Amino acid sequence: MYINQQMPPSSIELLAPAGSLDALHAAIDAGANAVYLGLTDFNARLRAKNFTLQTLAYALPYAQRLRVKVYVTLNTLIKQQELSGLITLLHQLDSMGVDAIIVQDLGAVAIIRKWFPRLAIHASTQMALHNSAGVATAQSLGIKRVILSRELSLDEIITIRKASTCDLEVFVHGALCYSISGLCLASSFLGGSSGNRGRCTQACRRSYAASDNKGFYFSPDDFCALDYVRPFMQAGIASLKIEGRMKNPQYVHTVTGVYRAAIDSPDNIDGLKERLRYDFGRSKCSFFLSGTLPPGIIRADRTAGVGILLGPVLRTEGQTLFVNSAEEIAPGDRLRIQPASGFEGVSAKVVRVAAGLSGERAITLEPGVALHKGDSVYCIGRVELQKNLPSHPRINEQPRPFPKQCSFTFKLMQELSAQTYPRSGDNGQALTIQCNSMDWLALIGPQECSSVVITGDREEYNELLGKTSLLQKWGKRLVCGLPPFIAEDDLAAWKVAINALMAAGLTRFQISTIGQRALFPPAASLRADTSVWCLNQAAQKQLAAMGITQFNYSVEDDIMNISVCGKGGALVLFGFMPLFISRIPPALKPDNTCEDSYGNGFFLKKRHGLYYLLGQKPLCLFPKRKKLVREGVSHFVIDVRFMAPERQTAQTLLRQYREEERVDNSTMFNFKMGLK
Repeated sequence: MYINQQMPPSSIELLAPAGSLDALHAAIDAGANAVYLGLTDFNARLRAKNFTLQTLAYALPYAQRLRVKVYVTLNTLIKQQELSGLITLLHQLDSMGVDAIIVQDLGAVAIIRKWFPRLAIHASTQMALHNSAGVATAQSLGIKRVILSRELSLDEIITIRKASTCDLEVFVHGALCYSISGLCLASSFLGGSSGNRGRCTQACRRSYAASDNKGFYFSPDDFCALDYVRPFMQAGIASLKIEGRMKNPQYVHTVTGVYRAAIDSPDNIDGLKERLRYDFGRSKCSFFLSGTLPPGIIRADRTAGVGILLGPVLRTEGQTLFVNSAEEIAPGDRLRIQPASGFEGVSAKVVRVAAGLSGERAITLEPGVALHKGDSVYCIGRVELQKNLPSHPRINEQPRPFPKQCSFTFKLMQELSAQTYPRSGDNGQALTIQCNSMDWLALIGPQECSSVVITGDREEYNELLGKTSLLQKWGKRLVCGLPPFIAEDDLAAWKVAINALMAAGLTRFQISTIGQRALFPPAASLRADTSVWCLNQAAQKQLAAMGITQFNYSVEDDIMNISVCGKGGALVLFGFMPLFISRIPPALKPDNTCEDSYGNGFFLKKRHGLYYLLGQKPLCLFPKRKKLVREGVSHFVIDVRFMAPERQTAQTLLRQYREEERVDNSTMFNFKMGLK
């Protein structure tokens, strides 16, 4: 076992995943200074084994006795009726003395800060904080540590570090999402299983068809920042984080051991890279750390499975598959059979290995695994590595006591349920049109809506300032929206642009992340876009405390949650939903279309230096408007940001809105079927 007590106090923290008790042991043995783990609720890896409170009660004192910190992930978005359960759980974790809570939901941040101030708050990467303004906003909310977005260069990270006093944590190893974390709607849109609520179905790893060619257009390589350990240490980063709560103890032990060695001897990392072959992941890349994205991190012709590729299944006989591979495979090893569709594969243990014809290898798997010719076979676990893992007796610790209930939950819920935002709109209703081009402003009139949000970049806003007639036409009804990703180097220029807009009398703005709050002076009137997730009244109160005068309900929300979640938000009734928002160029060119194995269609757009994948079926809730009004929702949004500006389109959508008519070939998203 690695003796953490011998670590010099100035060392950077090495943070390892613990998706199970065995993985926690593996992390500690390999030299982790801290582990992060999830419980059975409110964590973004619900499919991991995870911990119960009872197991945590034993594991927590064990880890802390060895000077290993324990961070608990409560990093999902939380529905209104789940708040009482969250409060009880926070009370229990507070009583147990966990070292920190990792959160995404603004409501959770507000609850912890006010009622559980002893709990340290770490901002999850799901908050999409990617610049010093985001870090400053998080720190103002009482957050002790920010886990930065993964799409950053080393120079950007260093600049953020110099501009901030908050602790910063960066990922250094593991799987990458195609979408910026916290901004992905793909899994939710394609079946109601929200990645923001721990149920990601890995839509980015699937095979898509485009122009009669199939490919893995959105599946990136895995991340490896081994070469950047020393620069991170020199920059003053607080913690290096390894991804992998879905991974087995072998992975945790191997990768944690490699990064432990790199931290202890950062001048001797060359010999460590070969050991990372046995993390059984994908090909490795340094992502954006060098400042430019390495070529080939997405290859359409490369399957999305993890592990050491053995090759395609040549043929099958019962539970035996045949492959051509020089890789040594032994009974007890684990293989993953990855279907050609890119959907998640099935893992199984090897029972027997024999030689086949013409150099083939005949591998017999345990019963119950469907085998098909053409599927890809990966080795994801070595029995010999499993034998190398230290064995552990049962943890013999006095368990930390925790209360079964929270005595003040009811009182707290009463306080949280008080209405924060008043209903808005003339005669009970208001309409906002959201667009991304000034051309739309000439196609509609101020009498047809209460406000127009134009989401542009700095160049477009500079052009807008010269359009005197448009500014006079719209006046105070015009709202300027910010894009969802503003690089650190662009912050100063954006502040100049915002000041110029305000000097011209444009004082109403829409923010796309909470971090953008720090860009505005007090005189600005701010509303929050749908990407500032708000699924509960505690989050509403936090936004109001930040000076946000208007919020949007999440587009992935459902009617049951909206009906109990306060009446002061705006709800998108129509729009093409951005399922992925990414800084990564995909293996599909902008303006192209593709479809998945189920025939769901998508199209790709590039805006603000970002890549957006959108479903071809727009969200349309026009026929539900009266029902929503009865539920108390009074402010609605028509989103045309990803549509060509045409007068006929504008007139048709406004008519369909007024007449509550369904748009052909549209979807209600999760509105009726429910958000899981």
